[in-house]
Amino acid sequence: MSSNQYINDRLSAHQLYIQRFAGRNVNELLKYIDDLEKQLQLLIIGVSSKNQRAVIAKSNKAIDDAISKLEKELAGNLNDFAEYEINFAGGVLASAVTVDVAQGAISKGQIKAITEKSLMNVQPNGKGITLGNAFKQFKAERNREFTRIVRDTVKHARSSRKVARELVKEEIKALNLKTKKDIRKKSLSMRHKAEAIIRTSVNHVGATAREHSFEKNADLFEGFVYTAVLDSRTTVICASRSGKFYKSNERKPSLPAHWNCRSLYVGRLKKEYNVYDNDLKSDNALNTSYQSFLKRQPDAFQNEVLGKKKAELFRSGKLTLDKFVDDSGKTYSIKTLAQLDKEYDLNLFIKK
Repeated sequence: MSSNQYINDRLSAHQLYIQRFAGRNVNELLKYIDDLEKQLQLLIIGVSSKNQRAVIAKSNKAIDDAISKLEKELAGNLNDFAEYEINFAGGVLASAVTVDVAQGAISKGQIKAITEKSLMNVQPNGKGITLGNAFKQFKAERNREFTRIVRDTVKHARSSRKVARELVKEEIKALNLKTKKDIRKKSLSMRHKAEAIIRTSVNHVGATAREHSFEKNADLFEGFVYTAVLDSRTTVICASRSGKFYKSNERKPSLPAHWNCRSLYVGRLKKEYNVYDNDLKSDNALNTSYQSFLKRQPDAFQNEVLGKKKAELFRSGKLTLDKFVDDSGKTYSIKTLAQLDKEYDLNLFIKK
């Protein structure tokens, strides 16, 4: 295995762990959205033309408060994650080369710049958006939706109790009533949008933090390869970019490329640093399917991803895969993430 292949496989394996870390954040933070829905269901009971302004004001405050709590807790988690990712990327690079690697401490201000000020280029207009502004848009969208629901209820003299029952029945669609097709088309459901923001921000912070670490060692790299997770859920934009090489001094597309993007950049070392079993064929075949990638991994990693029974079937050739994220339901804390990263390297033999 060459140094480049080690970096590729190491980051790709880590990307799976990151999806589970994102899943843990989703599971823990959606409690704020669930509580909010209950509050809104209660607020709409008894709404009339006389009190609709008061109901709208109360609902807007409830929406702002709930999303602000979610944002604050997520920001704290992302700060810890950013620091971990910077150190992780430096460790991977140090294991891949025989020269000294610049690690260096990172200040709280630099971490804050990564988590709060860096732009996610996920908007249709191509303009970047910070995590804070993404949450501001989220609040505004939800306020508009519920305001319309209240006004529509009063306008058509609908039973407020019937509306409340509809909100419970359509929990997955959040506040998008069937009678309001325009709202459903213009906005994702509250739960789905919240999940998209959480998952996208985790991957964004991870990508930005790793890039920060690689920039400290820019002299070791000839460039970076856009690496998409090649499975049944890969978007057209990421599939079209996957495998494309960008020189170190060349401008490259920002990550994430869209909401829920899982793609990453993998550094490609200069020839003089690409040591250890330097097999060009292996380097040329790095950007393959998830199944091909998984076949190269240690048994312990396969067991962690698939479970022991499925992993045995996979190794015997009786199980084929087309999805990067398994359906095990596992989620990871940063502590678990760090432990699994250590175990991966212990189970991976590299000829040095």
